[in-house]
Amino acid sequence: LEEEGDKDGAKASWQAAIQADPKHAAAHHNLGCLLEEEGDCNGSNASYLAAIQANPKYIDKHRDLYYNLGQLLKKEGDYNGAMAIYQAAIKADPKCSYAHYHLGCLLEEEDDEDGAKASYQAAIQADPKHAAAHNNLGDLLSSQGDKDGAKASYQAAIRWGRGMDKAEAHNRLHWLLEEEGDKGGAEASFQAAIQAIRAFQADPNNNRARRRPTARTTGGPGRFTRTSVDIPALRCRLGALRHLVPGGRVQKGHGEAYWLNGFVGEQAGVGRPNS
Repeated sequence: LEEEGDKDGAKASWQAAIQADPKHAAAHHNLGCLLEEEGDCNGSNASYLAAIQANPKYIDKHRDLYYNLGQLLKKEGDYNGAMAIYQAAIKADPKCSYAHYHLGCLLEEEDDEDGAKASYQAAIQADPKHAAAHNNLGDLLSSQGDKDGAKASYQAAIRWGRGMDKAEAHNRLHWLLEEEGDKGGAEASFQAAIQAIRAFQADPNNNRARRRPTARTTGGPGRFTRTSVDIPALRCRLGALRHLVPGGRVQKGHGEAYWLNGFVGEQAGVGRPNS
């Protein structure tokens, strides 16, 4: 029914299954997914918890329950609850890379940089190809003054990342190179970001609605307020980059116009370090 678009019918079917067997973990799980899609956070939370309580072993094959519940608790502002969920996922599976990664994001938002760094490193150890963890670790290392370590992290994200994760890595790397005065390298990184975005947009197999978020909202010197990127704003920033003079200042005239337009575009979602 759900595949046919009859969500009400699907919901009624799952509810009937639960009424017939209150310990039907899969029914609780699927009902939770439907409720989450409808924006019913309380209902979906209750369903996910009911699935875990109905059959603790069920989660061994459906670890996305941890992810779903953790993200919902975070969305509601219950950071302690979300952390507890991810810690439970890690306890159940120490090599659960996404749990380490999302725990790191939460710890970073709580200004626990050491804890966040350890979590990102644990995520990478569990899955060396975890591009988002490489990106976020790079941000932390950059803010702590370890530019070489940050550059290596971004390059790893570029190597293993796909779609927007790869574009974000190029975008972050460009800021490091720009800080170092590598105008050519920074421009090349911007161009690579644009190409990665185009590839992502042209891929008929990508599903943006289901993409797990990698954008970050933490602040601090040299940190990113947002890591989403789009082509128009990137082009403006790239235009400004071409008008840079020694010392990193933007020339008056067209350079300033490019920079201003790029900044406006960035407010709509393009990543830039805080000033």
